[in-house]
Amino acid sequence: MRRIILLLGIVFFIAGSALSYSGLQTGQMKIEEEVQSGPQIKINTPVLDFGVLEPGMTESRRLEITNVGQGTLHWKAVHGRKGEKLPFYISLFNVDAKGTGHYTVPSAYREAVELTGVWTEKNGWPVLPPQGVIRFNFSGTGVIVHYWRMPEGGRFSFLCDQYWLGEVDTQAEKQERTWIHCVEHLPFGRHTLTLVGEKGYTILAGFEVTGREVQWAPKQVRFIPDNGVTTKEIDYVTVTVDPQNSPSGLYGHVISFRSNGGNVDVHLSWEVKNEGSLKVLDVFRYVSPKEGYFFTTNPQEDEKIIRRGGYRKEGICFRLFCHGTPGTVEFYRWYNPSRDSFFYSYNKQEVEKLDRGFILEGPVGNIATTRLRNTRELYRWYHPKMGFYFYTPLVKDPSLPKGYRFDGIAGYIPY
Repeated sequence: MRRIILLLGIVFFIAGSALSYSGLQTGQMKIEEEVQSGPQIKINTPVLDFGVLEPGMTESRRLEITNVGQGTLHWKAVHGRKGEKLPFYISLFNVDAKGTGHYTVPSAYREAVELTGVWTEKNGWPVLPPQGVIRFNFSGTGVIVHYWRMPEGGRFSFLCDQYWLGEVDTQAEKQERTWIHCVEHLPFGRHTLTLVGEKGYTILAGFEVTGREVQWAPKQVRFIPDNGVTTKEIDYVTVTVDPQNSPSGLYGHVISFRSNGGNVDVHLSWEVKNEGSLKVLDVFRYVSPKEGYFFTTNPQEDEKIIRRGGYRKEGICFRLFCHGTPGTVEFYRWYNPSRDSFFYSYNKQEVEKLDRGFILEGPVGNIATTRLRNTRELYRWYHPKMGFYFYTPLVKDPSLPKGYRFDGIAGYIPY
């Protein structure tokens, strides 16, 4: 009985949060046209994501400063003050997808972001189509969605952990970047935010996660130039992050722009992974015309197998540990030529229970046999009619074809 009451309380709490955010959304989205009698500063983005960095790496991004008012704008950039809590921002911009017409998730976030539907891109940004779905798996207590409003904008609904929270209308008289607080005050842990395209198209920018421990790092940030004067031309500021010898973790900073046309803060986010934590291998998934699956950490070495089977590349699906990682064992691959099927396991005795004909091809990486820190399950699925195997860290993987049945946990892999 106590469990039922607790679950009802969680439902009502999330529903209450949705109501409060509906009001916040309406107030935030309201546009009031004002005639500017003087200069007004505008910066192309309120947040910058520098991705995942290794100590010794440097990464740069560029900000655009414009004067959308009248007269001459005088501006100066300074290091901002540390707030009580820094959010952590994840950008959906993918430079590799820019100009292709087809959007794919940036490689650094392919395990956190899942897409369903036919997605296109606009200047490298994802376009949420009608009936399209994007799921964002995050750890924290809340999440903010950044997107654009525009004349041709549509509408999307959003859910958190399968609870419907509300809808957002992205249509507006002029194009502008904005954001909405979808949910906050969640119990700290892993959650899933789901956006569903209801009508028209919406250009998404990224997700901002709250409740994570983000370290303040002013010494890792520099920007050039730090001041300027403009009337109608665009001023550019190059922001560079150098993690130096920082330990692994999430980092953030704020650059404050002060001017005679208003003040604007830009939040910076990046993640540092040291050499030890970077000892992982990307696993690429390939599918054959018969919908058989092949997983490899070395596509160049396995090029003959890929070409022989007519396999089509689907991208990075999860990661394995490198050889020698403490607490892990080798994850082997077997091949059955009669079925043209591959099987993966750390337990060689498992193959004895399968049909004869599987040939050991060697390890593809390492996997943990018990849950270690910062690991998650790798699930195995089996198609009894075709004899194919499918591996995924997602409980509900939209890429999984029909006919497969759950076949257990293959091991534990890094996030």
